[in-house]
Amino acid sequence: MNENISIEELSSIVENNIGEVIEIIKEKFPNIDIYARHTTTPVEEIERIMKEVQSKYKGIKLFYSDIPYFGVIVYKQHTIRETREVASLAIEFTEKLIAEYGGKEEINNKPQKEKEEIETKIMDKTTDFMNFEILKRCVLYPYDFKEKLETEELPFGTAIILIDAISEVSGYQHFTIEEV
Repeated sequence: MNENISIEELSSIVENNIGEVIEIIKEKFPNIDIYARHTTTPVEEIERIMKEVQSKYKGIKLFYSDIPYFGVIVYKQHTIRETREVASLAIEFTEKLIAEYGGKEEINNKPQKEKEEIETKIMDKTTDFMNFEILKRCVLYPYDFKEKLETEELPFGTAIILIDAISEVSGYQHFTIEEV
């Protein structure tokens, strides 16, 4: 008997029987590694979180991502004002780093290879600093996110994914320019 089944029904069957589905795939394709992981938070939980955060941050356009092994994260766009604040803080931060290496003149007098290594370290630390500052300002939920970020208890990939997502919703995205 050949029945028609919708994508939604098939998706539900697979989701509810993921262990069996993985075993069937492993049997049919023994050379493929399959990693099963939790990828979604129940819709009801996402809706509850969004309502809660929206009531706390009225008038702000909110976005969320459901990150495997972490859960739902709610964030907002990065504004020009925040960009200026972060840039000012980054300048101060960079100046302190330069001073730690003996100042600009001291760095410039180093052999080329050592100078480049120092400059790379300063650039990397400044980039990390700026990314953390953006995350502190834009991630609104979970409420203990800033604490996890500051104590470095946040999974590394989560920060990278969020910087990318915040950049995307803030207008730093690829687009096509067409000649008219």
